[in-house]
Amino acid sequence: MFAEFARRMAMLFRRNRFDADLAEEMRLHRDLRARDEIVRGASAEEAHYAAQRRFGNELVLREESRDMWGWNWLEGAAQDVRYGMRTLARSPGFAVVAVLTLALAIGANTSIFSVVDAVLLRPMPYRDAQRLVQIKEKLPFLSPKPVDVPAPDVLEFQRQNRTFSGVAGFQPVELELSGGGQPERITAARATSELFAVLGVAPEKGRTFTKQEDHPGSLVAVLSHRLWQSHFGGHAGIVGKTVELDRKPYLVIGVMREGFEFPLGQDSGQADLWVPMAFTPGELSDAGDDFDYRLVARLKPEVTPAQADADVQSIALGILDTYPASVRSQVNLGALTIPLRESFSGRVKTLLWILLGAVGVVLLIACANVGSLLLSRSVARQKEVALRAALGAGRWRLARQFLAESLLLSFTAGGLGLLLANWGARLLLALIPPGLPLSGPIRLDQRVLVFTLVVSALTGIIFGTAPATASFAADLNEALSETSRGTTESGRHSRIRSGLVVAETALSLILMIGAGLLMQTFARLLNTAPGFQSQHLLTFSLDLPEAKYQRGEDVLAFYEQLLDRLRAVPGVESATASSSFPLVKTNWNHIFTPEGYTFRPGEPAPMSWHSLTLGDYFRTARIPLVRGREFNDLDQAGSLPVVMVSESIARRYWPGQDPIGKRLKWGPPQVAAGSTEQWLTVVGVAGDVKQLGLDDKTVYQTYQPYLQVKDLWASGLGRALTVSLRASTDPLPLAAVIRSNVASLDRDLAIAHLETVGASISQTLAPQRFNLTLMAAFALL
Repeated sequence: MFAEFARRMAMLFRRNRFDADLAEEMRLHRDLRARDEIVRGASAEEAHYAAQRRFGNELVLREESRDMWGWNWLEGAAQDVRYGMRTLARSPGFAVVAVLTLALAIGANTSIFSVVDAVLLRPMPYRDAQRLVQIKEKLPFLSPKPVDVPAPDVLEFQRQNRTFSGVAGFQPVELELSGGGQPERITAARATSELFAVLGVAPEKGRTFTKQEDHPGSLVAVLSHRLWQSHFGGHAGIVGKTVELDRKPYLVIGVMREGFEFPLGQDSGQADLWVPMAFTPGELSDAGDDFDYRLVARLKPEVTPAQADADVQSIALGILDTYPASVRSQVNLGALTIPLRESFSGRVKTLLWILLGAVGVVLLIACANVGSLLLSRSVARQKEVALRAALGAGRWRLARQFLAESLLLSFTAGGLGLLLANWGARLLLALIPPGLPLSGPIRLDQRVLVFTLVVSALTGIIFGTAPATASFAADLNEALSETSRGTTESGRHSRIRSGLVVAETALSLILMIGAGLLMQTFARLLNTAPGFQSQHLLTFSLDLPEAKYQRGEDVLAFYEQLLDRLRAVPGVESATASSSFPLVKTNWNHIFTPEGYTFRPGEPAPMSWHSLTLGDYFRTARIPLVRGREFNDLDQAGSLPVVMVSESIARRYWPGQDPIGKRLKWGPPQVAAGSTEQWLTVVGVAGDVKQLGLDDKTVYQTYQPYLQVKDLWASGLGRALTVSLRASTDPLPLAAVIRSNVASLDRDLAIAHLETVGASISQTLAPQRFNLTLMAAFALL
């Protein structure tokens, strides 16, 4: 078999030599036959003709020999390609237009596919990633969607599960990296010691932390490859060195390999380093509270997702049994597993498939366009087709020639489309909103090349079908009669071309309508009132390290001094510090019980975004005061606990009543009734504000004076505040003055997220802008 294959390959690439050998062999046979005739008494001329008649049709014999020696179909295809190239070369204008049309569509498809591949198709950078899941809890009274878990529940899922080979907890955080240069805030992750084993990854250098190191006071860190290169210059001896994190010396014990990212696509961003979770006694005492910790687990090989769901559900019911009886009777607690890829990419999955579908429509339009051009062009080739058919070319042979020409166009366009896609991928990187869960860099790798090859082949077949079908359906006598009258378009040609034009117009209209609807939605978002005045507002965040600011009084003194200095800066009208700020930072919500309100059976307790405010918060944000008063210097620790609520809270829970003087308490009704939490008196009603995004539903908002929560001053919530200032003009030029004032109080303190509120709002609109830009580009194309 191999010898036969080798012989046929040699025939394919050494065709001239085989033809010469064949001709020589056939001449020799004719000469021998002629010699035999001469011996029998025939003349030389008679012998020549007798040998020729006996030998047979030389041309037919040569074709039969070639069929036996080589691949006739491959030679025929090569002949079709050569003829197609000559035909297209005679019409360079048509060829250029068709190739450019297809190249734009194929390039757009390749660019979008490269994003879809990096997010949804390419294997995540973990071992057997298909067996990785996230564990979530279900608390209908808290959220209709699954939520993360409290710290004690992390340990319960680790201890009690029977379906996972490993369970790990992690929590995205921000840490101050200082020492050896300008301090900066970096994204990090606290993680239990099982994390890297669960993910099935090993470090490039050193090791990861052990279970013995996963306790308070253990100061070890594992760096990402990115941080090792960017901040430490890829220093080979980094393992064993110490780095300053939140003013504490952490020992670097490992560096992860290049390409490892975890978590992927979370709102907090990808981690630059990992430190032990090291749960504190306070965190472990927050049973049923602070759902701030995430769980990733690896399914055992023989376990199905349904079995895992049943397992975590039974664990959740066991956790619920540890709650007080008054709470158990009112709370439904459940749990479920979500595939890790889905948990990372679920919110963008539908969007990406829609975009890929939309760019596929662009490709179909291009195919209809070029198919219509080819069909029109085939009218001018009626005489050629008719003559070839008259000479014996079958309908399939004619159709194959048309398909060869269309494939030539599509593969040439595919090559050009790859060049355009390389440029388009870089453009997409600039447009992609932050937080997209990429499994790796967007690149034109083998998978994308295969996709482009397949798309090019399908494209050639699709738009080449129309002229090929027309050649199948052509009537030889009719075609010859038409060619005798001239090159006129037949009724069949006209119907096919009209159908292509109708399809092309309909598909274009679909894209135009989609782009128009997105544009209308985006315009409506831009006109949505956020509930405050975003012009001339500048914000930045600070997180005072516990190592230096251990006492709450020190934390308060720092922020009060900073606000005083910022107010004294020329051009600054007012300044405030708060635990959150609308459309900039929202990280704390509260379930609350309004006094005097009777809940209906099954009605969930309300939840609000909550903010601790210090300084001129409402004056700085210019949130309108609807009723009552704002906080003042008299609202301090030891005075009457007060609260301000948003207008929607007052309207919902005290309709037709004066909300001033009403009270509320943190916690659901079944918990608030017996809790020691203080009742907070409403002293003011503020206008509703948008918290997470302009396109999100307006939610409840509560405010509390920072001065009254002394027990939180030295906590994580009290030390990490967002500072906001309002300027009389563009506040961005004040950035240098802000840095100088912060450095005058603490030269090692890192400033993060220094930007105007307008820029923050623009970031919240990034996904919608991305959708609109691509859909508009597709519609225009």
